[in-house]
Amino acid sequence: GLDLVIGSRYVAQGSTGDLPKGRVFISRMATAIGQVLLKKPVTDPMSGFFLLRRTFFEGVMRDLSGKGFKILLDLLVSPKTDFKYEEIPYVMRERKHGISKLDYKVVWEFFVLMIYKILGRVLPMRFIMFALVGLSGVGVSILVLSLLYRFVNVDFLWSQGIATFVAMTSNYILNNSFTYREIRLKGVQFFRGLLSFYLACTFGALVNMALADFLYEKNVAWWICGLSGAVAGAIWNYAITAVFTWRVELQAGGDK
Repeated sequence: GLDLVIGSRYVAQGSTGDLPKGRVFISRMATAIGQVLLKKPVTDPMSGFFLLRRTFFEGVMRDLSGKGFKILLDLLVSPKTDFKYEEIPYVMRERKHGISKLDYKVVWEFFVLMIYKILGRVLPMRFIMFALVGLSGVGVSILVLSLLYRFVNVDFLWSQGIATFVAMTSNYILNNSFTYREIRLKGVQFFRGLLSFYLACTFGALVNMALADFLYEKNVAWWICGLSGAVAGAIWNYAITAVFTWRVELQAGGDK
């Protein structure tokens, strides 16, 4: 009569075994964060050991993000109707072969999944990743602008232009590594993609610089000028780079 059975490390008689303390801490933290979204008191939503009915999967599969390898958490927060589950204990044993799938990219995908679910799946998960990378680019742009304009005394427009170029490069590298991880560009294609990214973002960069310079001439604080320009330029970049750099087919309901 159950829809889902979960092997848990955190119920009575369950254990993380010989898992290093650092990994246990990360697992506990991820579990605590994941439980914010859960409608059921599941002790181990990060478990990779579970069994589910086909009918249960068919009921939630269209709402799954399809990103990351912690699919159980995705399964638990996606149902729109009630479901029955049970947790049984299991003890982790020492790894004999292979390496852990956990790396910084997996951690990134986990937090993006949280944001995706919190927002109610209104925005495509890839767009959320792109936007977060864009925010980091804003930080890079402001940092470079600050260094050049305030400490090196480079002309403001030149400082803004260089800051924009550095931010674009940073955004490309991060998006290629994270946002488009499964189709990331390598070798010669990496540099082809970088060039197309520059070209695709040229219009956004011009908007960035024009707006920043306009506000600066109006005696607006330099950092507001830089921030406004960076944000305005970033708005353009998502769809155009998806199509021309990573050649993703975009649809009304999200990217494909």
